[in-house]
Amino acid sequence: MSHDTRYATIPVPVSDEVWEAVRTNKDSKNGYSQDRQFRLVKWDGPTPSVLAGVTAYTEAEIHEVLAGPNWFEPYDPGPPPPEDP
Repeated sequence: MSHDTRYATIPVPVSDEVWEAVRTNKDSKNGYSQDRQFRLVKWDGPTPSVLAGVTAYTEAEIHEVLAGPNWFEPYDPGPPPPEDP
């Protein structure tokens, strides 16, 4: 991981514009909250403009978030819910 890697949890559905701006694989089965309302995304460097206003976390900070009660451990929730087009 790069020291410039940043993370965020964002509401589902995630737009194609966001998927194009982040490193996270759109088809990944990982990174969903237990209630399926949020996705975990990551990127390197400055926050992409499409994510302006979201809380960006460092790697240490996101581990604390993911240890919370609404996230799966080891972050494998199974099949993702369908995304709206």
